[in-house]
Amino acid sequence: MPAAAEAGTTVDVVSVTSLTVTTREQRPECRPTLVSERQYLFDQANARSWPLRHLKGVTGAPMGAAAGAYLAAHLLSARIWMLPAALVGGAAGWLVGPFGVALGIGGGILGHALTHKLPVTIGGSVAGAGLGMALWQVLFPPPKSPLPPSVTEIPLEHFLTTQECGDASHAQVQPGTLYRVDYYYNGALFFADLPYDPGNRLRVDGDGKPVTTGKQN
Repeated sequence: MPAAAEAGTTVDVVSVTSLTVTTREQRPECRPTLVSERQYLFDQANARSWPLRHLKGVTGAPMGAAAGAYLAAHLLSARIWMLPAALVGGAAGWLVGPFGVALGIGGGILGHALTHKLPVTIGGSVAGAGLGMALWQVLFPPPKSPLPPSVTEIPLEHFLTTQECGDASHAQVQPGTLYRVDYYYNGALFFADLPYDPGNRLRVDGDGKPVTTGKQN
């Protein structure tokens, strides 16, 4: 063990170990992914914009509101009922869609023309709305859930390869960029991580910290 070193002098290096520095960074990356056809179609349907995903309600609500306001204006004497009727008609139109509104109005008109009885008129409207909803479901079926109805009803699946994109973590290894240096100072073992190999000798200050930037052979 060397004697106590004075400040600004050199001490013997016990050992130098090369350290490997690993850094990680996030980079966008696309990679092939295997997904079921059911999941693929479900994701494609949900990736559409909000108006397209709710096309039935977006188109049916204005038609229902207009129909409700029109009926209130012609069947009720007080125009104060036009706004509530428009709100109710809009909510109904959102649920049944444009086909439901159109066929509901047509069914009500037909029932009224045949019997002039309120129950038949209402029944014709309800039947027409139901038929319109069923027609919309046939022409624009909703996306199937990616999960089977139950564990006993698992259908035969077909799989597709798609590109899944997102941020991925990449490691960069840089060997030999840091050196763990062990040395004695004033009878105590010190260590320091330096960006260079100091060799056999190392200059230290009064606190035992390295002050050199090169080898001291």
